[in-house]
Amino acid sequence: MKRDWEKIRKLLEVADEQTSLVGDIYEPKDGEWFNRNNMVEYLYHFNLIKDSGLIGTNSAIHAGGRMCIDNLTMKGHDFLEAMKNDTTWKKIKEHFKTKGVDMTIDLIMAVAEKIVMKQLGL
Repeated sequence: MKRDWEKIRKLLEVADEQTSLVGDIYEPKDGEWFNRNNMVEYLYHFNLIKDSGLIGTNSAIHAGGRMCIDNLTMKGHDFLEAMKNDTTWKKIKEHFKTKGVDMTIDLIMAVAEKIVMKQLGL
């Protein structure tokens, strides 16, 4: 399965909006962003963001495809900030597309930093 950066972005946004200190549970529901049709894809991307240290180590997948994201790590917060602004995110994706380079977490962060530095006039 290929990485889908939009799914990664969505999972990080959802984790950032949590209301519980022990983690919110997300169950696949019809008509929702996480549903039975895309469950396998989101669970795959959940594992990617956990393995890369973007979410807490107590985050888990439970029976029936329920996800529990306990928290974003500092790296997860930084990465989400790079992706959160739609305009910046669009510029990041366009940069990679025009250069013909695959996106990685480290490269996304480097490009985002350059974009923001330029916006700040630095």
